[in-house]
Amino acid sequence: MFNIVELKERIKSIGELTESDRKVLSVVDSFWGCPDNYIKANLANKLVKYAGCEAWKIAMDYTYTKH
Repeated sequence: MFNIVELKERIKSIGELTESDRKVLSVVDSFWGCPDNYIKANLANKLVKYAGCEAWKIAMDYTYTKH
């Protein structure tokens, strides 16, 4: 579902990061080193809980849009 390293790199490649972008990075960083099954089961929930629904949209856009 998610490649944490790829998601982080896509977010960091933005010229100027917004506050929402920084929140997404913070949540994504918290999953560093976690097993894939844990990430798949919990990333969406944690993004919405700690960074808001907008953060989930940002993560989806970066994950499914080719840059």
